[in-house]
Amino acid sequence: MKAWFLRVAHPAIHRESVKAARLAPILFREVPFADLHVDMGAGEIVRVVSKFYKKQSPHVRGQYAGTLRRFLSDANFGDVVGIRVNKDPIMIFGRLGDGDLKLFPGLEKENVKGRPFELLTDNEQHKMLKTSALPDAVKSYRGTFCNWFETDQALPDHEIEIPDALEEQRRIVYSRRRANQRKQVKFIRVGADLGCGKRLSRIFADNHYQFIPIPQHNDPEFCRFTYGDVVSPESGNVRTKGRSLMNLRRGDMLVFYAGFDSEDEVTVRRLVGIFAFLVIKEAFVFIPAKMKAVRFSDRTREFDPFAELQKSNPKQSLETWNELELRYGNWNQHFDASGLKRWTNVIICGDRQQSRLLPKVEVLEKFDAATKRYTIRGETAKKWGLTEGHDLRMSPVRTADPEIADEVFERIVQLGTTRLGS
Repeated sequence: MKAWFLRVAHPAIHRESVKAARLAPILFREVPFADLHVDMGAGEIVRVVSKFYKKQSPHVRGQYAGTLRRFLSDANFGDVVGIRVNKDPIMIFGRLGDGDLKLFPGLEKENVKGRPFELLTDNEQHKMLKTSALPDAVKSYRGTFCNWFETDQALPDHEIEIPDALEEQRRIVYSRRRANQRKQVKFIRVGADLGCGKRLSRIFADNHYQFIPIPQHNDPEFCRFTYGDVVSPESGNVRTKGRSLMNLRRGDMLVFYAGFDSEDEVTVRRLVGIFAFLVIKEAFVFIPAKMKAVRFSDRTREFDPFAELQKSNPKQSLETWNELELRYGNWNQHFDASGLKRWTNVIICGDRQQSRLLPKVEVLEKFDAATKRYTIRGETAKKWGLTEGHDLRMSPVRTADPEIADEVFERIVQLGTTRLGS
């Protein structure tokens, strides 16, 4: 998920006016309102900046154009935005909403514009303000608009994942001891996308496909059927995605879906769909640099693998690490990728008799060019236990509705038994 940071300096704009207007302000008062709109092309933006800022140097005009491009084109509907108003030390956090620019209330004559955004909940605001993942460069940022992380990094250290309230509820259900015997099905988006890899996996006639992993990171892998992810960087802050994955136990299911594109010049078939799944056999948290590991796949659901790893007996954790590395170390990227060795990682290992690569993509949703989203429709939500209205362009772990988890589990298994060509 992308997040953007905006600093606004204007004597008539303050925290409450931004929250009331539900607009992320962008000044650029020299450019008429009619000349700016969301989804402007880069060339069009350069022409507008050159027209209305003729007296500025080429360097300054380039900075203006870059800021407008990020604000109008790169930042998409659903992305997180953090807004700092003047010298207010507390940021306002929200998600960019659908719709074009609007004039800021009370400042129409000054031509102050803004993009619609929806405030995060009070709980989410608190998490964002308190999280240790916020880098100092953002907390003290003095520019206008900046990216949260560099998109050419496969596993950015500064990653934002804010679970919605319903996902939190489902996670709580599966964290209780009495839920230990209930099947759990989780969905996760993997593979190359337009932000990391600059392309999507390929889909062909009859939904046959070629899965493309993120650059230089073959994960998940389907020889031993493993999937790795980061639980916590060296800072010690446990990521939301890692916390959710650490709730999986033996017999649960991790479902992989990805973005696909036909790359056909005539017919555009961009979509997201299911292409593989793991039925969990084993799961571990581990730190390669310290040669420590803890197995949690056979523990009760309220067991905290991360906390256990921190206090684990050195001899016992080394024995578990040696066993883990021997069996999976040559297969999963998280054992030897540079930059990951000192981080806490999780590896989910599937039962090779039950886990499957599907012969065809099972379509979840098609891309909506108008909203730039893969919005979960009611029919899809009901079938797979997902949440209606969510955007599958985002990549948090999604837990299927516990009430129909067994049904979803069997439906996924059936996809894996479909004969090739049927």
